[in-house]
Amino acid sequence: IDEKYSRRRLLQGALAARDAKGVTLKVKGNGERYYLHLRTKQTRLPWHYYQASFDSSSDWQSVSIPFSSFEQSGWVLGAEIDPASISSLGIVAYGKDHQADLWIDEIGLY
Repeated sequence: IDEKYSRRRLLQGALAARDAKGVTLKVKGNGERYYLHLRTKQTRLPWHYYQASFDSSSDWQSVSIPFSSFEQSGWVLGAEIDPASISSLGIVAYGKDHQADLWIDEIGLY
């Protein structure tokens, strides 16, 4: 897959989803808690992001995380996320020493 094409399509999809209410994932893992980080046009510094957690299980599961569940990493970020301004998404193993094992089948906006 051409990375530039994939990234462009992803961003165009985000821009088209102005009425989105959150992020949906289809995942399975090792039962640990993971975090979803969103970056937007407002997250200019490397340590700025919006974060929400989700728990994994050994079975495939669909996880829906509303934008209202995301917490900003700094007080300078607005409390609300504009779906059209999302520039990147990251899955993070964070908060304790554990072996990360997470499979991701789908990521989308709902």
